[in-house]
Amino acid sequence: MVVNTDVVAVNAVELVSLKLAKKHLRLDVDYNEEDELVEVAIASAISQVQMYTERIINKSHVFLFVNNPESFVVERFSLNDSVEEVEIVEEGVDSITLPISSYSQVKRGPEHYEIVFRDVELRPGQSIKVVLSVGYDSEDLPGPIKSAILLMIGDSFEKREDRSQGNNTAVNNLLRPYRKWL
Repeated sequence: MVVNTDVVAVNAVELVSLKLAKKHLRLDVDYNEEDELVEVAIASAISQVQMYTERIINKSHVFLFVNNPESFVVERFSLNDSVEEVEIVEEGVDSITLPISSYSQVKRGPEHYEIVFRDVELRPGQSIKVVLSVGYDSEDLPGPIKSAILLMIGDSFEKREDRSQGNNTAVNNLLRPYRKWL
């Protein structure tokens, strides 16, 4: 079975706003001389969370292209993966959206799930395109992840030059439940 994967970010999702980060840093909202540094700290913290957890944090769409009309197993991209749409695609022809009754998402352990198709047949040259919604936006970002991001922002802002002290154990404790352990 061939599975091709493309990950596409959904717009520019702001997980932690500049206003919230400045509030956490106890900076006046109207004080803007260090906004660029705070924005860099926000981006860096989000990147560190993604590297530590080995998961997609920002709201994204993952496109999977498969040629097996029975089922396939997927390793979780984030902790809230969901099938958004399934289509039969063929080059040069309009795609056919499959009804939700023609597939299901079945858990296969803590890090995998299987997408199972019912009564789907492919002709030569056709494949199945599965669109997964993964990651978070600012409204559904789990509190521990948001807290870890804010702690990292505070650390990087406070210790601008001296980064030799290693990881913040509070950050590690907050993120540990979201980490991929394989």
